Amino acid sequence: MNRHKLTRSVQPEFEQPACLHANMDLLKWAMKIFPFISSDIVLDCLRLAIECRVLDIRASPYDALSFVQTEDSGLRHFNLAPIRVDTEQGRQEYQQQQYVLWLQAAPLRSRLIDSFDRVLQCPQ
Repeated sequence: MNRHKLTRSVQPEFEQPACLHANMDLLKWAMKIFPFISSDIVLDCLRLAIECRVLDIRASPYDALSFVQTEDSGLRHFNLAPIRVDTEQGRQEYQQQQYVLWLQAAPLRSRLIDSFDRVLQCPQ
């Protein structure tokens, strides 16, 4: 049982910056203020979200490779080989890749926060 009742209202208190879903959410936040921020930030958030989603899919219990094998899938360039998180080697691979994504997300998160701050400081 969880010690804390997790809800959207307390999400910022418990958010883990290395969490794939938290990093995918950077795209959501970039899109919320897109007309007022650089499209470069939005593109960087999109690229990160795709990389996070691919890792999330690879660690899932589903056979994603079957999607790649169709001729017209458009997914052929993604590595969807499963990561067996039920094994020690798989958990290490997942953690290593999650760490790399966290390193990519950290400066992007800072750029996005700075962008929000600039937008919020604009005179009305």
